[in-house]
Amino acid sequence: MNAPASRPGRPASRRRPTRRHTPVPLLAALVAVGALLLPGGGLAADPEPAPQPPSATAAPPPPAGTPEEVRRALDTAAAGLEVVRQSVQGQNVTLGAGVVRTTFSLVRDRKFPDGTTPSAQTTDNGRPALVAAYQTAERYVGEWPLRVGHFRLGYNTVVKLISFHTNRQTTLNEAMGEDLGTSAEGTVLAVAPVFFMLLGPVYPHRAIFWKAGFGLGAALIDYEADVLYRSNVSPHTSRERVDGDPERLNPFVHTFWNLEWERWVLAFQNYDVRGSAPGGAFFFKQVSLSLAYTFAL
Repeated sequence: MNAPASRPGRPASRRRPTRRHTPVPLLAALVAVGALLLPGGGLAADPEPAPQPPSATAAPPPPAGTPEEVRRALDTAAAGLEVVRQSVQGQNVTLGAGVVRTTFSLVRDRKFPDGTTPSAQTTDNGRPALVAAYQTAERYVGEWPLRVGHFRLGYNTVVKLISFHTNRQTTLNEAMGEDLGTSAEGTVLAVAPVFFMLLGPVYPHRAIFWKAGFGLGAALIDYEADVLYRSNVSPHTSRERVDGDPERLNPFVHTFWNLEWERWVLAFQNYDVRGSAPGGAFFFKQVSLSLAYTFAL
């Protein structure tokens, strides 16, 4: 069988090789992305700078909330509140209202036939009333700083005018009186130097002060009493009228406890006056709880 004739001008044994195309554009893109993602590339996160050692000459600032900073802040707030306190620590008058309980007692020297001592005690059983007082400027003899505010010892003078009317009578062992048709009424004018302790401001950013003390002075008392003398252990009684001497000075004791908020005063007060009465002795006592406002003079 004859072989096929070759094409003229081209060898029969030579074939055209197959060409394989390499994806050059894709390979170049992968290399570029990898270079960007490597450390130091454009998209890699910048490394954090190394911490620098603190300077040997510059002291680090104190951290917030140190005891010294807290103390300075509290002192600054207390200084502002002291301005409020100073506006009422001079001469002033307090006017207000509250609940008072007054007791007026008489003891007669002349005894009953059975040897018991006659006495009469009248009270008002507690009642609402107006309260008023005048006091001179405060003077301090000692002052000690606290974490908040100061503790002070001081003194001033208090003038007190009291009007009373008691129309219930008790025995010395009873608290509430009964209506026996007896009564005692009068007026007390008292003056006393007062020694006190003052604490505050007791709360930051609030002009709140605690004040407590006592006073020893003298009082004039003018009274008229129509009482029934009796004894707890005797059936004897004696109805008598007793008038006081308004020109006699009598010992006066004043104790108090105050909560002061700026110009407002919540006060617990106790007043005691005792002295001689015609044919015996008298005892006056008033306890009050009141809310008053301070007017500076």
